Amino acid sequence: IVEEDSPPTTPAADSMIVKGDVGPEVEPAQPTPQEMLKEALAKAEGLEAEEEWAEALQAYVDITKEYPDFQSGRVQLEMLIERLRTRPVDVNAKELAELRPPIEEAAELNVLAAMMFLGENLRRSEPEESFKWYSTAAERGNLSAVTQVGLMYSNGHGVEVDLNKAIEAFQAAAEKGHGPGKTALAECYLIGKNVPKDAKRAMELLHEAVEIGDPRAMDLLGTCYHDGVGGQKNFAESFRLFSKAAELGYLDALGNLGVLFLNGDGVKRDPKRAAELILQGVNGGSATCMYFYAMLHETGTGVPRNKLSAQGWYKKAAEAGNPLAAAWCRKEGIRFSVR
Repeated sequence: IVEEDSPPTTPAADSMIVKGDVGPEVEPAQPTPQEMLKEALAKAEGLEAEEEWAEALQAYVDITKEYPDFQSGRVQLEMLIERLRTRPVDVNAKELAELRPPIEEAAELNVLAAMMFLGENLRRSEPEESFKWYSTAAERGNLSAVTQVGLMYSNGHGVEVDLNKAIEAFQAAAEKGHGPGKTALAECYLIGKNVPKDAKRAMELLHEAVEIGDPRAMDLLGTCYHDGVGGQKNFAESFRLFSKAAELGYLDALGNLGVLFLNGDGVKRDPKRAAELILQGVNGGSATCMYFYAMLHETGTGVPRNKLSAQGWYKKAAEAGNPLAAAWCRKEGIRFSVR
């Protein structure tokens, strides 16, 4: 039996389609460093817009490290930390704990605003760390830091007292036109602190600092005019200077304005107005005003006399750092702890 020839096998229809030569697969274009930087900045800016401060800071720190040839991350770090430094709301302990790690990284990257932030916010809780960061910023030419280093040497805060180094710092800042540095140096000349007592030189420095716009200089110069230091008393000039310093937010000046109204020095005597001004300073946290407010309660001037209330305000003033209130508390056997 002869079998019929089997039909020839044929490939499947789809396999018969001849594909054109497409060549090797083309890799998608890699983003350039500029494009990656732009994307990273956009994410960081988004975090900043949402006020996710710690995350935004960390993002800018990472950008600064990953793109060292570009200044965008560093500039944004300076701007954001400066914004956090100068906002009216103080940094509380919880927020400091969150912000500190990225800000310390920024400080290690030589971001001056970060050094100043750490110096300011660690001054009470960790004075040695505060001094370290102020010193680092001072070495990089920040005049506010130079003055703060001088103050810490002068007060022995975070470092051993060294009045020679304190004066050197004040002089360095003053010579470069720093208002607070001139004021600090003037104060040394007023009391003869490691320099010869020289009221004339002190007044010269204070006038220079006032011209620059330093409110503490205005307050101190106003006190000099009130007391007749370096010349005759001038209550009108005291009133003008205290008022200007208070307008600029120097709270102690409110207390000194209050004293003018208490005594009737250059103004009509008005104990009630004095108490109102002093209370404004108290509400702002001025230790000097707390001390004055305690005195008002102790004597019943401008407010009802209240010995218990006076004692409470002396204690608060002492804890806020007023030395006269601290002396009163020690004399009266009242315990207090400096914040």
